[in-house]
Amino acid sequence: MDGLHEVATAAAAKAGWTGAVLPAQRVSSFLVFPVVEWLPGAAARLTAGQDAQLDATILSMWESWPLEDPGQPPSSPLRVEGFVIPHKWKSALNAAVSLSGYGKVMALTGANREKACSSMRLMEADLAGLTVVHAEAGNVELQVRGRAGRHPRARRSVSDRYFEELFFARACTPAVMRLSVSA
Repeated sequence: MDGLHEVATAAAAKAGWTGAVLPAQRVSSFLVFPVVEWLPGAAARLTAGQDAQLDATILSMWESWPLEDPGQPPSSPLRVEGFVIPHKWKSALNAAVSLSGYGKVMALTGANREKACSSMRLMEADLAGLTVVHAEAGNVELQVRGRAGRHPRARRSVSDRYFEELFFARACTPAVMRLSVSA
């Protein structure tokens, strides 16, 4: 999976995405590479020794906290830029529909996963707002530039914060920290 992580990182860069590509993990039953952007709140959380919070009740309270009240809960440590999906076409499209409310979505195609996309599939991706990058034999080619952000009708919810905290927990593991330092 390490080689695929490198390809996902190159694909995210080719598409102009900013942030760090985390190792693959399951999100909403899809195996994806989350792409995250660190926010100033991360340094404060790490300095204070505050781990990721994955309790939905607490996250719900944090997300509904009035802005004018003192004693604000910790701010989000990162922002979800998007998801790189290294699946067959149908699975990638299903994942795109499921995850587009949280960030950009990219289908990563290649020789081991699928032949280059047909023009019909590329039109389908364009309509769905799905970025498509084809990677094969060291070449990374942007085929469709998808939506510039999360789905326009998506509203922030507790699940957004949950994914931010989940990815914060993953990003703070020793293996990922070593990966970030060596990159």
